[in-house]
Amino acid sequence: LKPCFKLLWSSQDTRTMGWRLPGCGRRKRAPPQAAAVCPISGQTSSTGVCPMSGQAAFGAKSAKSSERKPLKPKQQEPLPEKQAADDIKSKWNDPLMGAKSQADAETAQELKEQGNQKFKSKSFEEALELYNEAVQLQPRDPSIWLNRSIVNRQLENWSDAEDDAFIAAEMQPDNPKAHYSLALCKQHHGKLEKSLEACRAGLKAQPDNKALQQLEIVVRRQLAEKLNERPGKRAAKAECKAGAPKAPAGQAPVVAEPEKGE
Repeated sequence: LKPCFKLLWSSQDTRTMGWRLPGCGRRKRAPPQAAAVCPISGQTSSTGVCPMSGQAAFGAKSAKSSERKPLKPKQQEPLPEKQAADDIKSKWNDPLMGAKSQADAETAQELKEQGNQKFKSKSFEEALELYNEAVQLQPRDPSIWLNRSIVNRQLENWSDAEDDAFIAAEMQPDNPKAHYSLALCKQHHGKLEKSLEACRAGLKAQPDNKALQQLEIVVRRQLAEKLNERPGKRAAKAECKAGAPKAPAGQAPVVAEPEKGE
């Protein structure tokens, strides 16, 4: 008979005083599996399916459990920009535009038309009062906020004009006039970076808007001049001018000729 364990010397195992008892390497036999029994006919089956009833026998995996369930396709999430635009539209999608009743909405529209007539006749103070009354009756109409922003610009109320233009642009992001009014107010307050952002937003809504294109060019030019007029750059320019050698009087400055190619 072969011994089941061998005594081997190991210098690495110190827990058993240098001796260890490894296995002999024989594989253990798997325990015999119980025969599958059909719950209907009572017949045993080695395949797991009864040949008489066709049912899965006890002790065997059923056909349904072995089948994999099909994976459901993941729903494609909307893009962040589109989702934001849809949220804004749903937020301001109000047929009465914030009015408490249909009568208030009609009165607000009449006041807005009267304000437009006063604006055309250059009665800016009266137009502003009419727009103030209209916006109280119908606070979610972006056209009233935009018209009041334009009137405030004419009256040089630039802070109020900027607030009204911002609200109009938030309510109606695809309105280039709202972004144009906001860009003008930002430009007047010296916020050239913010003004340039408003111009880009308006051009995104209407790329061929000439007023926004011209304003963007002007704001870019002003921003470049502002960056060039920083104290560090002015000092560097002054040092360059002071350190440049001057040609003596009565002599033309020497200009190096360009090198000729071989």
